[in-house]
Amino acid sequence: MRIAMLNNYYYLRGGSERVFFNEIELLEKHGHIVGVFSRNHQENFPSKYTSFFPPDIQTDKVRFNLSAIKLISEIIYSKTNKNLFENFLNYFKPDIIHAHNIYGRITTSVLDAGKKYSLPIVMTLH
Repeated sequence: MRIAMLNNYYYLRGGSERVFFNEIELLEKHGHIVGVFSRNHQENFPSKYTSFFPPDIQTDKVRFNLSAIKLISEIIYSKTNKNLFENFLNYFKPDIIHAHNIYGRITTSVLDAGKKYSLPIVMTLH
């Protein structure tokens, strides 16, 4: 089975990432093909899918202006990420999508892309 795994971070940032990476290892051990969609970040592990990753969002020094409004919209529902994920779906052609921690970075917009292609979606809430 071809499984698209989604998570905001592609490095060991915390417990949800530990579960994410352990699950990928287990799935691959059992013969599944796993493709990853995440955000670009300087601490990411190498991935052959990096070209599909959207840029990281910096929220630590945001000032309230027009840029902040755009950033807020990207955190809630990112059309950019939806389009990048559609490109990833067309390339990887998964049988199922498994989303982990996608709020506030990747956003739920990617789930709409999966729905467009009638792909089953599983979400692990951390």
